[in-house]
Amino acid sequence: MFYDLKRDPERILTLEEVERGEIVAGYLSLEEFRECYARLGFSALSLQECERSREAGRNCLNVLDDYSFGTATIVQYQGRGQEHCLDKLAFYVRKNLFLVVCLKDADGSSLAMFYQVRTRKFQSISLEKIIYFYLEGLLQGDSQLLGALEEEISALEERLLGPEGGRGPELNRRIFAVKKELAAFRNYYGQLVDLGEDLCENGNDLFPEDDLRYFRMFANKAARLRDSTGALLEQTVHLREAYDAALELNLNRTMTIFTVATTIFLPLSLITGWYGMNFTHMPELNWRWGYCAVICASIIIVAGCIWFFRKKKLL
Repeated sequence: MFYDLKRDPERILTLEEVERGEIVAGYLSLEEFRECYARLGFSALSLQECERSREAGRNCLNVLDDYSFGTATIVQYQGRGQEHCLDKLAFYVRKNLFLVVCLKDADGSSLAMFYQVRTRKFQSISLEKIIYFYLEGLLQGDSQLLGALEEEISALEERLLGPEGGRGPELNRRIFAVKKELAAFRNYYGQLVDLGEDLCENGNDLFPEDDLRYFRMFANKAARLRDSTGALLEQTVHLREAYDAALELNLNRTMTIFTVATTIFLPLSLITGWYGMNFTHMPELNWRWGYCAVICASIIIVAGCIWFFRKKKLL
């Protein structure tokens, strides 16, 4: 589907009319693009790049003499606790045309955004504005995504500072999962920054110099999202360090209890070993009150050790 957004944004253009259009925006599936890429003046190399990027690939922009084409993987936020959708797109830009090729759009969000841009009322329309509003619209849920992740990090911090039962393997796995997710998003936003900067470079002079500000705006927004993601990632790293410190503190407390218990019963072990020697001339062996005296001495020693360690706040 192709539309001349300046003359008649409602009428679908034929392939022959695309060349004559003033500002044309199009949205095709990969199968549709295979059938008409040569008639639109695009190379087979760009088609091969689309096919390779359908399953894997990173955001990039390739600048040729008369047009530019690139690929983008867009993360669509589906709500807290739900798996994010990944849309894969290719886009082509030349003097009068902005074409989006859908490689993967599970939730229909990229098509919906194309429709919003196509029906948008512009005071003054330009190809640069159309590209900017489309790319910017694909990021519209990312602030909510980072907000949800920030709330989850705060919840994990509360669990960490709560009862000891909250510090278990499940908490550790969730911290690691959030850290991994944030690292992926930081890399993703970094690629979008590179994409915006590549458009700003305008290597084949497709855009007027004054209109490059739209691509700088997109790059700046992606950079802010990248920086916010980096701050959350750093917060998660500190949370992981706090988790390790809490585990170490619990271990130290356990070792302290064992050490105190060993110290309390060490004098009793000494008494047992001492009187276990059974020498012939040990007077306590034949003393009537010897057994009671050892019991009382043991009780006094244990009570004295417990009092001492409580005073030192080790118990």
